Amino acid sequence: MKIACCILSYNITKGMKSFGPIGMLKKNKNAKELILHQIENLRKIFGSTDIYVVTGFGEDKLCKKIQNKKYVKIISNSQYNQKNYGYALRLFLEHIKDKIDDYYGVFFIDSNILIRTLKNKKRNESWLVSQKLKQTKKNNKIDFLGINTENTDLKYLFYNIGNISWCKSFYLTQQDIRSMIDCIYDYHDNMFLFEILNQSVEKINVKIGINQILSNQDYVEIRGIKDKNKIK
Repeated sequence: MKIACCILSYNITKGMKSFGPIGMLKKNKNAKELILHQIENLRKIFGSTDIYVVTGFGEDKLCKKIQNKKYVKIISNSQYNQKNYGYALRLFLEHIKDKIDDYYGVFFIDSNILIRTLKNKKRNESWLVSQKLKQTKKNNKIDFLGINTENTDLKYLFYNIGNISWCKSFYLTQQDIRSMIDCIYDYHDNMFLFEILNQSVEKINVKIGINQILSNQDYVEIRGIKDKNKIK
């Protein structure tokens, strides 16, 4: 068995509608696109992994870049303009429910996140990726999703709390994926990712640990075209 990965690359990034999907953004004309860096990094981190990409906005552009890779599976989200992560997650869960026996679990990552290195990748426990905030970031009034814990597990995520932020990526074991599939329609179409995790902890008792990256260089969030130089 192996770990599967899911890139949630279906949505429209604020300020980029005329450009196209953020996965097509690159540092310069000779560089590789963000989506290709994401795929390469995931293969380095998890080895021989199947990568599911939920596409939507600008799907044709993304597919041209990734469809020839045999380990990449495309899940089309035609409702990207009306529905949010709750619907995208349901599409993925419905797609994978008959294949989940093939995987230890699934690592999820948002469309604009680059993770270069991950330690402590436990296959038999669910966890989310976090980083310790720099003091300057908190003072700059940049919204972040902070982590509230109970013992060493996630209690809930919410905006601008604490000094540990969520890196918009997480791993769920096969067992926890099954639990989510069993209550798939309890996740409303317009839920955000952090709301999905909060509900999973509260309603179906999913235990999610905290995996903190060792260096801030190992995690990059691309917020728009102004951040293209960070893509490498």
